[in-house]
Amino acid sequence: MGKRTLRWVQADRIAVRFKNIKTGKTAVLRPTPALVGLLTSLKAQPKAVSGEGTDRKAAHAHVEPVARKIASMPEQEIITTEPDR
Repeated sequence: MGKRTLRWVQADRIAVRFKNIKTGKTAVLRPTPALVGLLTSLKAQPKAVSGEGTDRKAAHAHVEPVARKIASMPEQEIITTEPDR
């Protein structure tokens, strides 16, 4: 993808692997179960349709409290970082 430095790999878990091309060291970042739980708690809402009487803010109001909670969480409660094996 992009500059051909990213690869998408289908997997059962979410993980992002970073590699420092100068040192060759790699690290894996994964969302914590707490973050996954918050994200999956969001129920899909119908898309807001532009036009009279449609309030896009109201259509997405359910997302804001979850986003604020995630933004206030300490990093260690959002993501785990470990050296790649």
